[in-house]
Amino acid sequence: MVETIQEPKKVKAIKEHICCFCGGEIKKGERYEYGVFKYDEIYAWKNHIHCGILVSWLDMEDRCDEGVSEQSFHESIEEEYRHLFDGPWIPIREMCEKIYYKDFCK
Repeated sequence: MVETIQEPKKVKAIKEHICCFCGGEIKKGERYEYGVFKYDEIYAWKNHIHCGILVSWLDMEDRCDEGVSEQSFHESIEEEYRHLFDGPWIPIREMCEKIYYKDFCK
């Protein structure tokens, strides 16, 4: 079971990071979510704000007993992308942005 050490909060990046969900770059100056958790050992989790919104919107937490991993996130995003779009396969980061902007920024 995952234990929360520090509740996720939105912060501004003072350097570049990698999103733990999509693996894409979090750019310096970009706002992102940061939390600290424990699962066997303590670790920091950083993600794009839109990736966190997609986790909630696609009910990923309800389907993952141990928390949403990078792998389960990718599987859910790929499934949603296939459902919404016809066209070429694109990197997961781009899938996230395309799904997010299609459904949340109409």
